[in-house]
Amino acid sequence: MNLDIRIAEKSDIDSMISLMDYLLSLEGDFPNQRENQQRGFELALDSETTIYFVAELDSVIVGMCCLHKFVSTVQGVYTGVVEDVVVIKEHGGKGIGKKLLNYLEDYSKKTGLTRLALMVDKGNSPAISLYKKQGWEETKYLGFRKYL
Repeated sequence: MNLDIRIAEKSDIDSMISLMDYLLSLEGDFPNQRENQQRGFELALDSETTIYFVAELDSVIVGMCCLHKFVSTVQGVYTGVVEDVVVIKEHGGKGIGKKLLNYLEDYSKKTGLTRLALMVDKGNSPAISLYKKQGWEETKYLGFRKYL
């Protein structure tokens, strides 16, 4: 298995949209709107505070994850929120998700982040298992959202 993990580029957007399609099919919490995803990935890849990482297996993108950096006023440092962790079904269970998370964590440490957080769909037991095996801990917080 020739796996390469790297920072995503705009030329990766079509593959990233396919991964997002798969992720949304698992969660069902957001509508799948391709033009919104296109615009979102373009904004993210132009951002100084958002970084996408992609996993390429034999030159084909099979997974991704996202890091949003922000200031924690409680800690007085930059911290990160992880989103969009996904590996296509055909390559699940091969350790690619673990390698993506490890890469993101190493990158975060090297750039001075001291804490990472993420949210996961309550019914996504494979992801929850992965996070727990990787040392992530459940918090007391409950996620809320409001559309404006």
